[in-house]
Amino acid sequence: MKKLFFKITILVVLFLIPKMVLGNVVINEIAWMGIMGNQYGEWIELYNNGDSEVDLNSWKLYKYKDGNNILIFTLTKKISPNSYLVIERTTDSSPDPLPNINDESGKFGGGNLLNLPGGERLILKNSADSIIEDLDFSSNGWPAGNNTTKQTMEKNSSGWQTSLSPGGTPKAQNSSGAVEEPEQTPEQPEAPPIPTGPNTPPIAEAGDNIIAFTNQEIKLDGSKSSDPEENELAYSWNTGDGNSSDHQTITHKYLYPGTYLAALTVYDNRYYSTDTITIKIQNQGIIINEFMANPSGEDEEEEWTMSTKHLVSL
Repeated sequence: MKKLFFKITILVVLFLIPKMVLGNVVINEIAWMGIMGNQYGEWIELYNNGDSEVDLNSWKLYKYKDGNNILIFTLTKKISPNSYLVIERTTDSSPDPLPNINDESGKFGGGNLLNLPGGERLILKNSADSIIEDLDFSSNGWPAGNNTTKQTMEKNSSGWQTSLSPGGTPKAQNSSGAVEEPEQTPEQPEAPPIPTGPNTPPIAEAGDNIIAFTNQEIKLDGSKSSDPEENELAYSWNTGDGNSSDHQTITHKYLYPGTYLAALTVYDNRYYSTDTITIKIQNQGIIINEFMANPSGEDEEEEWTMSTKHLVSL
């Protein structure tokens, strides 16, 4: 009897352990359309929905094409419980699509991999070559996401949805109340009817390019955006560093130096319009800000005065 109990215990443990380890990590969000201003800046987010840390070292992400698995990326890091990990695709011209996220990054195998409206089949395998997830979008195309507005494809309880804001939600909880399967129009009997008269797209106005410093609070103002029919506009900012907002005007701080492409998308309940600005962020430093070369009085006295200011040469 003891031997039988021992054998049953071993079988239960062997059955449960792979399920606990392999069932934790899922593909949670896919930026198959890239980011605003860079269609090659694609990224894939993984989520650990379990209670234990998972070592992703030697896990592999493949695409399936023409009967073959083509290696996209080999992972090296660990993912904590209830946490996210983002895999960024880099290119020679775009070394870091999400500069504030330092998880996994590198060139994707197969070249331009995901930015295809026709979809892909993605396969995630662990270090033992067991399939963790197999997502086949190669027949019917991507079920969510928008290539024009750069809204990502997010996982939800019933399948996939389009993110509320351009740029999606990298390393953050997926959008609440986002539109599921945008190709299908859900019934909304209480919603006001769409005007049947002529309508033209709104005009997005993100403002002028900005030069600022790390940790400096800057203002992004979309108040000059307009709609020819004077329809009420919905606003969506993508700051280019993984953050977003649905307010008309926002303040934001960039933590790291670099050149960012901030995008403002406006929506008039029928059409989208997007405008972008370049934001150049530099480290703080000290330069001569003011001097007096020829003050009144004798030259031998008070020849000049100088003040300094925290700036950086442009």
